[in-house]
Amino acid sequence: MARSHKLFAVPPSRTNLYRCSPVARALHLLGSLLAEAPECDVFVDRMSSLMNVCKGMLERSMKVSAIC
Repeated sequence: MARSHKLFAVPPSRTNLYRCSPVARALHLLGSLLAEAPECDVFVDRMSSLMNVCKGMLERSMKVSAIC
């Protein structure tokens, strides 16, 4: 069952410094990961399975960008 809201919602930033900060980038990337693979559990899964999911996301985005 899909979530109705983002688990790691990035709060709006008033400055570029916060928007580009490691915390905001991590929240954005984790939110993207969970949106792409909702079955992935970042708190329980092993690092290798998380890396496989991330690798799959990158491969799909590279194929899409190569077409455009």
